[in-house]
Amino acid sequence: MKDLLRRHLPAIALAACLVLLVGIRLAAIYGRTQLHSDEVFSVMLSRHNRAYVQALPEGSYTGAQLKEVLTREHSLGEDLASLHSNNYDIPHASMYYMALRVALEPLDDGWDAQAVARAGGWLNIIFMVVAFLAMWRIGILVFGRERWWLTLAIITAAMATRTAVFDTMFVREYQMAQMWLTLLALCAVKICIRLKDKPIGFKLYAALTITICGALSTGYLNAIYVAFVGLGLPVAAARRRRYSDIGRMALCAVAAVAMCWVIYTGFFNFLLHPTVHTRGSFANGGASLQRVTLWLGSDTLTWTGTIACAAVLGILAWKKRLGQLKRYAVVLWLALGAIVAIFLTDYASVLHQARYAFPLLPLAMLLPGALIAALDDSTSRSAATVWVTYYIALALLWPVRTNYGWLQMAQLVEKGAVFYRLNPNELPQAIPVLRDDAAYIVTSKADTVRAHTDIPIVTRLAPPVAVKSMRAFTGPLKLYTTKAAEKSQPMPNNTPTARR
Repeated sequence: MKDLLRRHLPAIALAACLVLLVGIRLAAIYGRTQLHSDEVFSVMLSRHNRAYVQALPEGSYTGAQLKEVLTREHSLGEDLASLHSNNYDIPHASMYYMALRVALEPLDDGWDAQAVARAGGWLNIIFMVVAFLAMWRIGILVFGRERWWLTLAIITAAMATRTAVFDTMFVREYQMAQMWLTLLALCAVKICIRLKDKPIGFKLYAALTITICGALSTGYLNAIYVAFVGLGLPVAAARRRRYSDIGRMALCAVAAVAMCWVIYTGFFNFLLHPTVHTRGSFANGGASLQRVTLWLGSDTLTWTGTIACAAVLGILAWKKRLGQLKRYAVVLWLALGAIVAIFLTDYASVLHQARYAFPLLPLAMLLPGALIAALDDSTSRSAATVWVTYYIALALLWPVRTNYGWLQMAQLVEKGAVFYRLNPNELPQAIPVLRDDAAYIVTSKADTVRAHTDIPIVTRLAPPVAVKSMRAFTGPLKLYTTKAAEKSQPMPNNTPTARR
């Protein structure tokens, strides 16, 4: 009996940790009642809602009428066919929107934020489970099957961080991108191992092609990490004088890009069309470095974890064990590459949002794992136990919660509002908080605004009337009150992903 338990202990422990991580996420997902404005966009785009790009006719609407903008208009087949050719979203390809559309199919035609959060959350949990198992396989290949406890501790800690949990909750493409990038890293590890003395078969090259395609199809900036891996593998092949494999790797890259186009014929739209998303990037590298340090040091590792990593590095230097890190060169390459890619992603982006780094953060967490693995066996066991216990405790004691101010916003517009000169994709940001029986005016005319100074004005511009107070509303929108008695501070619209 003991031998049987010992033989199956790794699988039992793996299943237990996976159930715990999924449970933490489900508790957070089922506690949601609000969505970020970008999540509203995800639903609109997955349903190929033309209101994302086409403005509503000007006039007066009830809240119920405006909410019809967010309802489903087409069948699943029609939406998938449309998403194959044009998803209305130049900065993103269609792979995630297609998957989300399938996940939303069981829902009613109407609009239910809680149901959307749960359907999108379950979809992301599938992606998270695949990423977790891929990380497990990476650890077993690099650290060894006999040190399974080390692998389990490292990947459980990586998936228990607040940023990792928030990534799964967020109904956007970042969790799917994390899955593809982790699978790409797994392919890279397998290729590096086989480059030593074994041929690389067709299946592994096919997997490399598919994972590159998946990574590129879930975020164009993922190309930074793909390029990092894509440059490293030929170097590894050249060092082993496996020159024929370099050609096959190049062929995989070409085939992957072709697959991206087959899945979404508008894949190259971001290159062919001028857009604000191609302007203003590649500026202020110092600010990017500061943001990335904060995301990694505070939001993901936490400062306690960062100090612990520095302490482990100091112990390795003191005990003259830094040379042990050479045994884990592949993991160091993938983890340091993830950190560099996070910096370059922020530097290349316009909005500089932490969520752009979400897909790479678990891979970056392999770096502390390599440091712990380089310790002697007894010390690494203790360090791994403390490491995983710390992050699980944080996840259980301080669960991730989201609050986008819907209750406050609903109170502000419960008696109606004027939506003044909003872009087509800006009005839907406000629609979920509207009262069904209240009257709302959509207009681009200053005279119409002046004729309704008794209700708030929602706009991203300066209103054409004198105002007495202003609040941040949602996204770039501001709400102005013309007859309010007191001024108020802007409400935050972004939920922090970590305790500081």
